Amino acid sequence: MNVEDPVRSGLEAAAKLREKAASSPRHRPKLALELVGLSLALLEKERPAEAVPVAQEVVTLLRELAQAKPARYGLDLVGALNVLGIAHTNAGHPAEAVPIAQEAVSRARESAHAKPARHRSDLACVLTNLGIALAQVAPAEAVPAQREVVAIRRELAGGRPSRRQLLELSESMNDLAGTFAKLGQAADVLEVRQELVEVWRKRARVGPAFRADPGFRFGLAMALYNLGLALAEVGRPADALTAEQEAEPILRALAEDDPAGFLADHAVVCATLGARQTQLGHATSGLPFAQEAVGHFRRLFETDPGYRPHLADALSVLGEALEGAGRRQDAQSAKNEAGRYADEP
Repeated sequence: MNVEDPVRSGLEAAAKLREKAASSPRHRPKLALELVGLSLALLEKERPAEAVPVAQEVVTLLRELAQAKPARYGLDLVGALNVLGIAHTNAGHPAEAVPIAQEAVSRARESAHAKPARHRSDLACVLTNLGIALAQVAPAEAVPAQREVVAIRRELAGGRPSRRQLLELSESMNDLAGTFAKLGQAADVLEVRQELVEVWRKRARVGPAFRADPGFRFGLAMALYNLGLALAEVGRPADALTAEQEAEPILRALAEDDPAGFLADHAVVCATLGARQTQLGHATSGLPFAQEAVGHFRRLFETDPGYRPHLADALSVLGEALEGAGRRQDAQSAKNEAGRYADEP
């Protein structure tokens, strides 16, 4: 079955519409719409540098259209600015994305103020991308934008969030926690991680059917795992172990049902548990997890060489666990193998 390349078809359609728009302005809205689709297709294909000039052309078109008819094209301009900002960020130019994203936020805020029920979600979307850009150039300045996104998403989610609302809230809280981590604010990271776990737990209590959904179970497991990392960062390894132990069986069950989707995540948690138990003086308890992590990563490495550093790390963890369990010769073998994988290109 031949599937048409959206980039190629978009380029062809845009070229034809440019010719029409040059002779008749009535084709300009349709050209703008086609160019938006083309810029999104380029971003989907991970070609952001090519998306930038296309998105800039859309913004230029929609500025002129919105100036003449703001009610009709104002929100379209916000969307185009948002896409242009994303393209700059993804192309490695976050500093150029910031003023574009700030304009998008300003315009979206006006719409949200006029019709909050309709446009609060749009505001959260453009604030998200502003936060992502700022986090790369001035992390401290990203925090207010990311806090606002969390507040909006929390408000929109209410007490019984839909799957989409739950994922959006989780994503925004992960962004905020990541920025706090960049700033070295471990206590703030922990606060966000604790709240996020409670968000997932609360949704399970009010919607038991969610507990059977693989996406929900994965979200809860990763929230618990990240909570464990945050607890360890503030010097609470025993509490970290408790959170990570709760995450592990959830990911084990998911990996058994869908190895392609979840085996790597289970391997990561196993490696962390092996290291954590060894750190706490329980190397014998950590050893089975370290061994399982190595087994998982060997399996993954067979089909994907990109797992080489993960296998090396897991072997290092295994070496430490074996040494802690008094098996020094086996420990040295594991460490030597880890070194070989680490040294190979």
